[in-house]
Amino acid sequence: MTVWSALDTIGLDVARGSTQTRRVATDCLYPGGMHVSVSIDWEGTNAIIGDDGMGWDTLRSAGLDPTRSAATRAAQTVGRRFGVSYIRGVFLLKDVTPEQVHSAVLHVANASQAWVTSVFALGTQLKPSIADRSAGRLQTLFGPEALQRNLRVQGFSSRTHQLAFFLPLTGGRNAILEPVADRIRSIASVYMKFADIARLHPDWPREVLVENAANWASADLSLLSEVATGITDIDADLAPLGRKLRA
Repeated sequence: MTVWSALDTIGLDVARGSTQTRRVATDCLYPGGMHVSVSIDWEGTNAIIGDDGMGWDTLRSAGLDPTRSAATRAAQTVGRRFGVSYIRGVFLLKDVTPEQVHSAVLHVANASQAWVTSVFALGTQLKPSIADRSAGRLQTLFGPEALQRNLRVQGFSSRTHQLAFFLPLTGGRNAILEPVADRIRSIASVYMKFADIARLHPDWPREVLVENAANWASADLSLLSEVATGITDIDADLAPLGRKLRA
């Protein structure tokens, strides 16, 4: 088992009274040499320890697909092995007492490391991303000349947002279409982006593009519906989307 000592430099007495998230770089290494980091969030006297999807991001950066069924099965197996939960790309432990923090950090870090290592060994190839798949289907639907990619648009807050797809419409309006992965970080990012743009351009259609909509949690789709004018499964018939945006 990997030995690490990073938490000792923080001090549990300091961490125990903290209300802020603390990042701990452990001695566990992903393939390629990157250190596994975990977060410590305190809720009252207990903590939540998680890898914040670092393993997931490491796989994507390496050109591997963590959404493939083989990768998911590997994550679940690793989670059982180390006694940690695997929830939508994140390894975590909840209700960790101060006395358990050291071992909990070790378990989460080792689980994240073991999963990434196992998926590297599987050699699971990254399938085309939802953004690339969406681009192909949207270009067929609207024409490659009409569909613009990676434009930057300012929101109500004056913050500039990069848009995956931008489609000029009649009447001076524009439609924005954003692919969203079934992950908390992706959902939150698009939610904030759409909410900000909607305040400045309330008449612009805002379409969320998802994969396997039937497998999504209804609460997540409802959340996205608060800021989107529509949610489209990229694998479904896109003709209704084309008719709606051309109307």
